[in-house]
Amino acid sequence: LPPAGPLGAGTTHCPIVNTPAMPAPAPNDLCVVAINANNRHFNVLRLSPGPTAPPTPFDIILPSAAAFFNGANKSHVQYPPFTPATCGWHSIFKCVAQPTLLWDCWGPGSLGEYPDVLSLWKSWDEGARIEGVGQRPPLRLVDARWGCRRDMRSKKGHLPAWRPRNDKNARRKWSQYQFFTRRIEESVANGRTAPQAIHKLEGLR
Repeated sequence: LPPAGPLGAGTTHCPIVNTPAMPAPAPNDLCVVAINANNRHFNVLRLSPGPTAPPTPFDIILPSAAAFFNGANKSHVQYPPFTPATCGWHSIFKCVAQPTLLWDCWGPGSLGEYPDVLSLWKSWDEGARIEGVGQRPPLRLVDARWGCRRDMRSKKGHLPAWRPRNDKNARRKWSQYQFFTRRIEESVANGRTAPQAIHKLEGLR
């Protein structure tokens, strides 16, 4: 892997929390706030109820509100209400209406943005965390839901719903990312532990 990039092990900047990115929630609802960090804009679901909820390392980085909207009146696009009971990944996935809008927020970084193979694997298996911001979902879950699938009866395949189809840069980024995740999964399937597989790949860099 190339040297660490802006989301790797480089210098981090103090995140700037702006106003909530959704109307004032009900007392038991969770709040989505806008955060600027690492020269990027993030919409983050606070996991503690209330508009002044303190941040936690497990706050959820969300795609734009448009990803959850399936109506015609785009002037009223807003996030659906989230509660402590509906803030798990699978519950959030069920609310997504426009999976094509997920890539810009949840897609993998270029290889240079991962300081090592372990951090790349964690983004696939556990979900990437951005210090001072929150975490993204495990990409294995995202791709399992919206990636390439084959119907077992018709034997016909389905194109990925969340990855850009005509974007060469996105295809290259995904291919490079999968080079590592697939080899780790293959090694684990053949009896190695994930740390052993990761160590072997680190030695090949």
